[in-house]
Amino acid sequence: MFVKIFKHAFLRPLKTVLSLIAVSLIAGILAGFCKMMSKRVDSDHLFKVFRSLSSLSTFAISILTFAQITVVCTSFHKAVATDEAYFTYTLPATTGQQVGARYLSLLVWNTISLAGVILSHFLKALFTVKFSISNGGVESPPMRLNEIILMIEIIILVVISYLSVVSHVQFGIVFANALSLKLKRKLSSFLVGLIFFLEFVILVITFILSLDWVIRKTFLGIDFIHLLLWILILLMGGLGSLTYFLTYKFMGRWLNVA
Repeated sequence: MFVKIFKHAFLRPLKTVLSLIAVSLIAGILAGFCKMMSKRVDSDHLFKVFRSLSSLSTFAISILTFAQITVVCTSFHKAVATDEAYFTYTLPATTGQQVGARYLSLLVWNTISLAGVILSHFLKALFTVKFSISNGGVESPPMRLNEIILMIEIIILVVISYLSVVSHVQFGIVFANALSLKLKRKLSSFLVGLIFFLEFVILVITFILSLDWVIRKTFLGIDFIHLLLWILILLMGGLGSLTYFLTYKFMGRWLNVA
């Protein structure tokens, strides 16, 4: 049943999201081409035209990426918070299968959207960036063990943070729906947004204070940077796990199975 739920959740926004990604890639090519042409024309008027088109195309990439994420989240919202939820909650599936399959669908689609925006900007850069594989005959110094460990820790932090953000999105939709049963829908959405905003502010303040503390202690060695990274990894992992658990609990109340 897990595979069936995931397949249905994944295929539902397929055509719309892929169409948006295709338009985003075209916008990336157009942005790069216009920027390249702005450097080759002699007319000030044409320069302004090509520059404007390049800026608009770049802005369009951001809008299209936001649209992709909105479509995916809307698809999940319809499945758990509209009249369609009746069919969702009567499926012969456990709470874990429902939450896990839909979380995986959100994760995969957001990853595809992220890859699409990166590829769009890469296509834009192809027209203006000159790549060179020569380093002038100078050998790069080998990475030290500390630097390798630091890089691995940063990668872990980025991955954990990304998983946590997707879990927050899933929980936000489910929690807003739970609040809307007692409050107005707009008010419930506002409260969820406010909670996440306050959480973000607290995380930023915590990071800044921790970073300031690390900078003040740098004379004692790099170990403090590792400590800070692992604190952030555990914090983001804990928040992601908490929101996933709360999503599981909320959806478990509405399902016809334990």
